[in-house]
Amino acid sequence: SDLSYFAVEQLINGEYKEIKKVSNARGVNITGLLPDTEYSFRVIAVDKQGNKGEASDVYTASTITDVTAPVITRISPSAGYHNNDISLNITAEDDYAVASLDIQISTDAANWTTIYTENITGTNKSKTVTYTLDISTLNEGSIYVRGIAKDIAGNSGDESEKAPYVQYVIDRIAPEIPENLKAEASGSSINV
Repeated sequence: SDLSYFAVEQLINGEYKEIKKVSNARGVNITGLLPDTEYSFRVIAVDKQGNKGEASDVYTASTITDVTAPVITRISPSAGYHNNDISLNITAEDDYAVASLDIQISTDAANWTTIYTENITGTNKSKTVTYTLDISTLNEGSIYVRGIAKDIAGNSGDESEKAPYVQYVIDRIAPEIPENLKAEASGSSINV
């Protein structure tokens, strides 16, 4: 009658640690778990005075296999003209953890070459990779850039023609000399 909350404990490194307090429901979602992994839980009732009851039986369950591929959610800068390099920022997101991100370029948006791979440690659900693309030796014209991410389960992001990319234009030709220059005086100013 004086129940305050249920303490949900998870077996971590050989001992049970409280991971959630539940007072307004008879269930709880435990998130941030790895796929294909077995986890053990138990529950303890705690009253308003802080008295803990005995632990429930241990319940062991396994998470399912991760089949969801990561997605590229941002490529910057946006499309534009560049002459020597492009400071790229590409963000990938996944339901568990992004493991790597390949940066690829193409001159026709059909045939792609990986120019940089960043391997990512930890369990980052979102990761932004920064890379400076040297275009000083490439021919003028269009260049396309995209990212392909992989997650810790080995799922690979979209590599089809519908995968997101950004088109940049390499331009090193300076504008022509301005012509028909005129100047008109008006009071204390000159209009050029």
